[in-house]
Amino acid sequence: MKLTPGVLQHCYAFLAETEPFNKWNLPDAEDIKFILLGDNGDAHGTVEKWKDTYKIGAAPGSHQHTASLIVTMAHEMIHLHMMQSKIRNPEGHGRIFKAFAAEVCAEHGFDLGQF
Repeated sequence: MKLTPGVLQHCYAFLAETEPFNKWNLPDAEDIKFILLGDNGDAHGTVEKWKDTYKIGAAPGSHQHTASLIVTMAHEMIHLHMMQSKIRNPEGHGRIFKAFAAEVCAEHGFDLGQF
């Protein structure tokens, strides 16, 4: 699979239409900058805010198949929800993140261990 910013945008838009994401008041896909990350092995995906724009990125080398991309995008969308909602998460992937991840995984059939 060839990963492009457009593919990332469409993946995000698809997930944003599904529960629980559609209840989180996330930004529209057109309002996010989607980028490709370097393949340094450290990050499969990332989300950050720069000025007034959210950026979501994914590493092409980590996503050879659609399934892994969707899981990574869902993971980053949880981080985005927490950032946008100003939910403090000092543990990174701690208790609060895992509660959202459990909700996402239950709805989508993802393996919680992948989060």
